Amino acid sequence: MINSQQRQAGYRLLRSGLEALGPHTLARRLAEGWDRYSAPSAARTPEGEGYIASFEGPGGAYSVAASSKREAYRLARREWVRRLLDR
Repeated sequence: MINSQQRQAGYRLLRSGLEALGPHTLARRLAEGWDRYSAPSAARTPEGEGYIASFEGPGGAYSVAASSKREAYRLARREWVRRLLDR
């Protein structure tokens, strides 16, 4: 799990990257990615002790485990967006 300092550093990095892209490029990349790959999904692990979120997207398949569905989905969504913006 990430701590608050890591989260804040990630938010600052994301904001600077988004500002550099501009709103039209950002919107186009996200919309194209959503149409092509769909969004990540999350489900309980087979053991029932946590959650896994995953997607098939740019750069191949990705999955992440977390203790809550919200956290798993958030982590997968963050990676999904990062990969879309890095293309």
